[in-house]
This record gives sequence, structure tokens and C-alpha cells, in this order.
Amino acid sequence: MNKALHIEDVQVGTELPTLKRFVDTPRLVMYAGAEEDWYRGHYDHVYATSIGFPAVFGHGWLTFAFLMNVATDWMGPDGTVRSARCRYIRPAFPGTELTCKGVVTAKGRGDGEELATLELQAVDPNGQTLASAEAVVALPNRGE
Repeated sequence: MNKALHIEDVQVGTELPTLKRFVDTPRLVMYAGAEEDWYRGHYDHVYATSIGFPAVFGHGWLTFAFLMNVATDWMGPDGTVRSARCRYIRPAFPGTELTCKGVVTAKGRGDGEELATLELQAVDPNGQTLASAEAVVALPNRGE
């Protein structure tokens, strides 16, 4: 478990630890079951190719979950996600290792909480961005 992170520990430009996640067909099927997202393009190769994809493709929400793992692992047990949004740019295909990373882009106070804004990104081995996200997290203050 990560130690508690406080707002005083954070500066704009602080880079979050990178997280690597491998996308493969079993993970897609497990995610489909957990999310109850049985869209055929995520598990049926023949269907995926019939609609123009080279293979089955990952769930956008799975990539978003990987990005949110970057944020939640970094902020530790006392942080709280206040908002998050994601932009899906291109799909992840089985056999792809995603590098998920983030950086603090803003820091301030809102609704009585200390907040940090994070920009998150999932990139493939070729450096292409597959998804980008923004999350606002509340962090404790040592003085409170």
C-alpha cells in the first residue's frame, strides 16, 4: 500500500509513476464479463474484421481504468477522485503493451478541499496515444 500523499508533496509538473499494462484476448473477455459489455468487436475476430478492424479490440473503458490506476496508485489511500473524463483516440489491440503515465497540471483549492488536476495518457509501443484523460483528485493537507 502506498503511503499517504499530501497536497504539500505535489507540485505542478510532478510526474506520476508509469504503469505498464498488457492487452490480450483473455483480459478483454474477463473485462467484458466484469463490465457486462458483450459487444462482439471485443471478442469475436470474424465480426471485428467484418466491420473494418484488423482484430478484436479493447474496451475504451478498460484503457480508462488503466489510466485511473495511475492516479489512484499515486494518490494513495487518503486521496479521493473528484472527477474524471477520458478521450478515446484509437483502440488497443491484443498483443499491445500500454504505457500509462500522468503529470500534475494544476493545484488549488475548491469546495473546501485541496485539489490536484492530472493529465493522463496511454501510449502504445510506437508512441501513439490511444487515450488521454483528466482527473481531479482531492488530497489531504498536513495542517488539517
